[in-house]
Amino acid sequence: MTNRAVSKEQSLQASSRMVKLWRPDSWFILVTDDDSPTRTTVADALTTSGYQIRLASTATESFEIARHEYLHLAILDHNLPDLTGLEAARLLRQITGRPMPCILMSGERLEAKLLESVALEVWQFMPKPVDLGFLRRAVHDALVKHYVPDSRSEGGQ
Repeated sequence: MTNRAVSKEQSLQASSRMVKLWRPDSWFILVTDDDSPTRTTVADALTTSGYQIRLASTATESFEIARHEYLHLAILDHNLPDLTGLEAARLLRQITGRPMPCILMSGERLEAKLLESVALEVWQFMPKPVDLGFLRRAVHDALVKHYVPDSRSEGGQ
């Protein structure tokens, strides 16, 4: 009887930690796009969902933010003025020293970019204009797969 009570108590504590973990306001997401309307639309959609958003219009700006803040995920336009989104994703991972999930967006054709993205282990490639519901789901899924220990053993990226 005592073992079950301890087990139940431990289970409740673990559930409580997960609720705290999944408060969207504890997740920091970098949105990098040189197109101001797209950057604002994406940021507004994620802010409405409760996430903390950091904005950049160039890869260089995103690197500066990554040097000073802990970011959980990056959403990058593929056609930035100073680098491609794929190059920026590589460098962000070097700067942070960890495999931060990245989502790439582009108005260009999907096929070639998708192959490059998969090779880089980019979480998702999204065509523009971005479907905001799909984006919210991709952000949630990336955070779960990269930061929740149980999901990593279930074949996630």
